[in-house]
This record gives sequence, C-alpha cells and structure tokens, in this order.
Amino acid sequence: MSNWIVYSIGFLAQILFSGRLIVQWILSEKSKRIITPSIFWEMLNKEGEFITPIENRFGVLVSEESLNHFAQTYPNFKRKHIARYDMNPKGPDSRTHKTRLYRELFIVTKE
Repeated sequence: MSNWIVYSIGFLAQILFSGRLIVQWILSEKSKRIITPSIFWEMLNKEGEFITPIENRFGVLVSEESLNHFAQTYPNFKRKHIARYDMNPKGPDSRTHKTRLYRELFIVTKE
C-alpha cells in the first residue's frame, strides 16, 4: 500500500473525528450544557481488542454490555470488582440518564 493511501486514510479519519468534536462543541455551547451524542457511545461500544498489559496486576473499566466478553477474555485471571462508575453528566433521577453509561471497575491479577 503506498504512502499517499495511508496518509489519505489517516487524514480522513482525523477530519471525521474533528467534525464530530466541532459539532458536539457547537451544540454544547448553544444549549449551555455538555452534549454527548448517543451515536458516539454506540461507536465506542463495539467489541474491540483487549490488550493485556505486561504487569501482573492492572485495572479495567468495563461496560455492562461487555461484561461477558470481559469474562471470556480473562478466564484464567483473578477478577475483583471494585466499584461502579456512572459516566452520565446528569444524576439517575434525570430524564436523560442512560444506564448504558455505567462502567464497572475491576482489578485483574494474573494467576
């Protein structure tokens, strides 16, 4: 693959990401509150690749949708649940609260 194709793909990806960021910034400024488009969280929700660190002990934040995938990825590791974090900008009593923005913190130890 030639360099200009690689550079073109990289620039296109940066333009798309920057465009999303600019739209989010403009909408947030207009509404005087932080706006995070749902589509952004859906894009991040795809099953990705877990890269295991070389350390024997490390922390992992996992979404509820990915808990099964997390357990399958680290079957021979000791997993200790530490806390649940709510990534929502509003509280649970808010109409705009989304349960899909909960993240579980685990400490994973190699056995």
